[in-house]
Amino acid sequence: MIMNKSRESESPWIFRLQIGLLGAFSLFAAAIVSWISRLIYISWVLQDVFSASISIALVAVPVFIFLLIIINYVFWGLRLAKEVDE
Repeated sequence: MIMNKSRESESPWIFRLQIGLLGAFSLFAAAIVSWISRLIYISWVLQDVFSASISIALVAVPVFIFLLIIINYVFWGLRLAKEVDE
């Protein structure tokens, strides 16, 4: 009984921290995607090596999007599983 009360009192803080981390990683992934998009645009405007920017983007963008999907899936899956158990 005492453990349940301590977990319930910590739960809002932990949840806020998790949401903050989830939001921070979402912003980080969006920043990476926009930065790579800008690199592609700049290389096109400057008539630079366009294929190098595209090859970097073809690897980096899907990796960050995949990581964002996995983090969301794990976070919300654990959250929903916890609610079902209670």
